[in-house]
Amino acid sequence: MSRRVPIALGVIALAVAPAALAAAPASRIVPVAFAGKTQLTTVESPLVLEDTGTVKGSPVGSGDIVLAYTLRPKRSVANVAWTITNASGTVTGTATANYTTSNVAITFTGIGRITGGTGAYAGIRSLPLQFNAKHSKTGKKEAIAFTGSATLPR
Repeated sequence: MSRRVPIALGVIALAVAPAALAAAPASRIVPVAFAGKTQLTTVESPLVLEDTGTVKGSPVGSGDIVLAYTLRPKRSVANVAWTITNASGTVTGTATANYTTSNVAITFTGIGRITGGTGAYAGIRSLPLQFNAKHSKTGKKEAIAFTGSATLPR
């Protein structure tokens, strides 16, 4: 004759729950406030521009940046992909910005995001970041800035 022994499901759930909670990596919020100077390095077409330069600020310290602007003139919108590289790793992201033009500059104002990283920045992600850039039509003395916050695994 076999006997059934009741199992308390609550006890099993309590035994499994701490392990599941411990598996989730902890993260910390870091400020994002970096700015830099760039210059036009490549014009792939009249609507695709590539800038290179340097940036300084949180969370990267300092590094080299490459930005690729794809202009959408009918809507005055630009899609931007960017990468910052330094000895600690890379930080990558995107931005979408409205732009206006004058005789001497293109001014971008929009929202960006950090989408990933490597090395010390592996797992970094951001909430929407403020993105501002001034792109001179001569290709010299351009400026960019990102501000906001991001999460970085501990």
